[in-house]
Amino acid sequence: MSNDTRPLSSMEKSHVRTFYLRLIVLKWIVLLFGGALLLTGLTLPTALFFDRQGVPELLGLFMIVLGILFLGVGVLCIALGLRLAFMPMSKTAQLRGHLIERRVYYKGSVYRRYFIEDTQIYWPPGSSDILRPMIGRYISLTVAMIALKPHARLQELLARFASATLKKQPSAYAVVLRYQPAINIHQSLKKYGRYYLVIYQMTYIIGAVCWAALTLYIAMQPFTLALVSQGNVLIFLLAMIGYFIASGLALYGLLKIYILLRKWLNPHYDDTPLEQKLRG
Repeated sequence: MSNDTRPLSSMEKSHVRTFYLRLIVLKWIVLLFGGALLLTGLTLPTALFFDRQGVPELLGLFMIVLGILFLGVGVLCIALGLRLAFMPMSKTAQLRGHLIERRVYYKGSVYRRYFIEDTQIYWPPGSSDILRPMIGRYISLTVAMIALKPHARLQELLARFASATLKKQPSAYAVVLRYQPAINIHQSLKKYGRYYLVIYQMTYIIGAVCWAALTLYIAMQPFTLALVSQGNVLIFLLAMIGYFIASGLALYGLLKIYILLRKWLNPHYDDTPLEQKLRG
């Protein structure tokens, strides 16, 4: 990392703040998840203690093992959550190195994380086509660092008892502010609005929530439950595939209609692709 720094502009501070708040939310999710596991781990043996006669011996042994497992994972999650003591820097930094992509598989989904050495990179929304050709290449980025300042004793504890897990965790986070010639956050936010990237993300989040709510509503209807109860797997799978295709086409059509309506209401409506907006 280079020492070539300058103070963050107000636009850049606003952009970095959104990622900082995201990390704070992540920290509390990890802490709450760890707390839930810890509470479950304490509840299982407690319930077994008060109802020893009503539980078969094999099931009781399984509950004890499961309780110990939940306790261990819960303590680990709480320790990792407490480790996430963030400190955003007020100046930029030059980060140079080979861009690495790490894929995390969870419940059938693939999450891509990007690193330069052990620093995790946060790219702006809509930049996937920009960064994809750069994977494995040596690049130079202007970034705002969000440092990790964990308690020394907690870090020593994790290094001793969970070194493998600790090695997978980033040592710091870097929010991309500039990558010539494709990304210029200051100019982009100055031209299109301080919160246009946040609005862009919220639009997709609201769309996903609405689609999930609609799917749940349809799944709870009597005709859907009757179709499932009939036990015809082929018809059920064909119906699900048809629903996903139809809902996808409907959402695409609604997006096009929305853009046409905005243009009709406001002839100066800017429908510049996000990838081009990032250049500023």
